Amino acid sequence: MKDNQLTYILLIIASILLILNGIFAFEHTIAMILLSLLFIIIGVVLLIVVVRLMFKGKKN
Repeated sequence: MKDNQLTYILLIIASILLILNGIFAFEHTIAMILLSLLFIIIGVVLLIVVVRLMFKGKKN
């Protein structure tokens, strides 16, 4: 169970870093804007999945 908690914490950190990487992209070319949006979307989806799995694991 402790391994799962550590995995969830690491995934939350990774998703936050992806979101921050997408927000703090400094170049404003079309490619970088699309890549930033992709990072933000992947980070948000990963964060939602991890939070749902974490709460599902705590119920059991």
